[in-house]
Amino acid sequence: MMNTASTQRQWNFWSGFYEKLWVQHVSLKPTRRQLLKIMEQLVVSGEVCRILDVGCGTGQLIRDILSAFPQVPFHITGIDYAEGMLSQAKENLKDFTGVSLHQLDAHEIHQLGLSFDIIVCTHSFPYYHNQSQVLHHFYQTLKLQGCLILAQAASETWYDKVALFFVSLTTGKAHYPNKATLHKMTDGLFHLESVTPIRERWFMPSILCFRYIRRAHP
Repeated sequence: MMNTASTQRQWNFWSGFYEKLWVQHVSLKPTRRQLLKIMEQLVVSGEVCRILDVGCGTGQLIRDILSAFPQVPFHITGIDYAEGMLSQAKENLKDFTGVSLHQLDAHEIHQLGLSFDIIVCTHSFPYYHNQSQVLHHFYQTLKLQGCLILAQAASETWYDKVALFFVSLTTGKAHYPNKATLHKMTDGLFHLESVTPIRERWFMPSILCFRYIRRAHP
């Protein structure tokens, strides 16, 4: 993330009641539902699947994946920079197997020493500094033909820019790349398979779910 002490304090503050915030209903839950639809096309019953959840927060998405596909032997690794979020995740996932959690920034995923079939990054990518470099880290950590799923708000329209400005007042500094910007940053690294808009409430800014496949060579 844009890793300052104030940023960490901010997300630590939200961690205790993060799953009760209003954005769960209008943004976060719809995003997780869309991601599970994509997962249905990617996972195979009985085959080991290694997933990295970047910015795992309180572990909601990990719980949803494990609950939705009990027949898949997952190995899921979750990372988050905020100690408070990770503490909540450990408590929420204590009854699940096949999960490991680490306090790391997106720029530090090489420290895991692992490669993954799928990387998911939902709503945390806008908060990372040097986003192009983060995408290179994702590329290096994914297996060949592995899948990267990015889902986040995007500055596609003037309304998005206004709405996301007010969002930043509570979540902190962020950069919300639009489709064109992401295309430039991912060019040569990933093949774009699909872009799915997620908007269940009219007043929400654009939320887009990008599905990429790792190319053989950058």
